[in-house]
Amino acid sequence: MDPHFKKVLLFTSSERGQANVVLATAQALIERGCDVHIASFSPLAPRIEEITGATFHQLHGESMQQALLNHFSVESDLIHGTGVREATRMYPLLMKVVCVWEGDEYIKGYLSAKKIIEDVKPDIVVVERLSAQAMDACKKLGRKYVVLSPNTYKETLVAVQPWGYGIWGWPAYV
Repeated sequence: MDPHFKKVLLFTSSERGQANVVLATAQALIERGCDVHIASFSPLAPRIEEITGATFHQLHGESMQQALLNHFSVESDLIHGTGVREATRMYPLLMKVVCVWEGDEYIKGYLSAKKIIEDVKPDIVVVERLSAQAMDACKKLGRKYVVLSPNTYKETLVAVQPWGYGIWGWPAYV
């Protein structure tokens, strides 16, 4: 273990698909003797207790799933078919899926992430890709951070490709 990284703070969304990679990483770090802190929204708290030795810090505000359900009455509203008709139906909803938090809710999560970083004073911050509030807090505090994601480069980097390549490029992005 690198002696410079004894205290690690990991930020993650509370949704299982996103949090699983962070929980596995936390367990591996604990086994190597690190002081591990995990920051997330309240739905993840019970799962953190399963990881002996990790300290949980609650992010204030709504989890991504809670915020998403504010825009849609049920998760099945997000299911869509193929073709122009379905694309036309779903396109107006895109911003509600990509930017799930309203401004005040986003700021609530950002401010709590910032405070957690200041309180924990970690040697390194690890941020799961969808934890935008934590990334913004790190940037504001001038803290370098590492991005951890359960997704491949294809899903992660498509958003930063120029000229909308993620929409029209080959191979097709679904």
